[in-house]
Formats: sequence, structure tokens, C-alpha cells
Amino acid sequence: MITNHSDTIVLAGIGSTILSDAKAGLQVVDMAKKRFSGHPGIVFRKLATGGMDLLYAIEGFERVVLVESRHIEGIKPGSVITTYVGPSIRKKKDEMCTGPEFSQINTLLTFGDQCGYRMPENVLCITVTADSHRNFGEEVSESVKPVLNKVMKLIEQQIECWLFCNA
Repeated sequence: MITNHSDTIVLAGIGSTILSDAKAGLQVVDMAKKRFSGHPGIVFRKLATGGMDLLYAIEGFERVVLVESRHIEGIKPGSVITTYVGPSIRKKKDEMCTGPEFSQINTLLTFGDQCGYRMPENVLCITVTADSHRNFGEEVSESVKPVLNKVMKLIEQQIECWLFCNA
């Protein structure tokens, strides 16, 4: 069954609850829940997986924000990388986002289309570069912590644009 949430935005954080920097995406979702509390047009998802589970989490939505973190050799921890996959890019089968879950996002979206799922046309992918994904911990590292507010501002701008610019 195809669900239709075309007027709703999904904000999905992808990560791990036991690894310190890997939880950045999950913490951003918690921050966004506080910021957009009670807004009927936003759904929040915290995912500890990718692949098909990610497909099911975003199926039926027109607009999606995905947030994750990962260590990228040669890129300073605490950097923010954004990639936007819009309708014109969705038509190109080789366009990709950055992170491990995102590296094949257009492939995942195309696969969902081919399976008859209603896949989003607009996806903002945000990757926070991490110190490491091998450290267990309750909190994100000191290099990642300050950029979570920057990520929230990016999300706020995108959501406001989707809600008010494209109304």
C-alpha cells in the first residue's frame, strides 16, 4: 500500500545511540522536536540503520531532511556537508549524496520508484564529519558538539522554505 504524506516533511536522523559522534543525527532530531514541537507538518524519525529501512521511513513523503555523521579522512571533524537531491537530480541515475547511507540515496530512491513506492522528490542530505565512529560515549565529541546548532539552522531554513516559499 502506498501512503501519501505529501504535505508533510520528514526529518530523519541516522546514527547509533552507543557511539559518541555517530549519534549526531539522532541528537539533531531531538533538537528539532523541541524547535518544531506541535507542528503538524513535520514528522521526526530516528534510525539506527539505513538501506531498506531508510526507504520505508521516507516512502510517501515529498520532502525529506536526512542527517548523519561519519569520519571522512582528510576533512576536519565538525565540518558540515550538505547535498540537495531535487526533482532534476532525481532524474539522473548517477547523482549521489555524501555519507555512507547517502552515497547511494538516488539509487535507493530509484529502486523505491521501481518497486512502486512513492519516493520523495526533494531530499536534503546533511553530513557532520566526526572525530571517530569507534568511540563509545554518552555525548558527541567537542569538535562535533558546536556544529549541531549550525545544522539546526540549516534545517530551519530548509523547512521554512518548504513550508512558506513553495506554499
